[in-house]
Amino acid sequence: MPSLMTLMIPRLRLALLPGLVVAGLTACDKVPLMAPSQSTVTLNASHTVLAPNETAEITATVIEAAGTPVQNGTLVLFTTTVGQLDLREARTHNGVAAVRLTDGSLGIGDRIHVRGHTTDYYQRVDRIEVEHQAVPVARPGESVGVHVTQRVREGDAVWKVSSG
Repeated sequence: MPSLMTLMIPRLRLALLPGLVVAGLTACDKVPLMAPSQSTVTLNASHTVLAPNETAEITATVIEAAGTPVQNGTLVLFTTTVGQLDLREARTHNGVAAVRLTDGSLGIGDRIHVRGHTTDYYQRVDRIEVEHQAVPVARPGESVGVHVTQRVREGDAVWKVSSG
């Protein structure tokens, strides 16, 4: 005849099991999903050059080594040295996470690239003027003057390469 103790243990296990499953599922929501090692990340941008007040969508596609997208909700962190991001992190859906990049501002110490038909050089910004007054930062949409170290021509393009 089984003792009272052996009958209580299986019932106790059955009573605890649903509680442990619920606790385990709740804990999974609190831990960020990470892509497995050997995963690849491919970045794409809707634009390669941004005009003032323009935005580009930056997408990160994360694929596991087996060739399948990572699990939905995998956290992707974004950083930039040029412009501004609308979000610093995004979660994947079907392996893709996206943020928006805006043109940002131009400040003293920033590095620019000037390129045209006969022009192609890089320089650090050492002076910015708005309405002939020196300013430390130019905001999107402002018409500014920048001291240049080489000859530039009308129609040359100027890109911000990195922040000072």
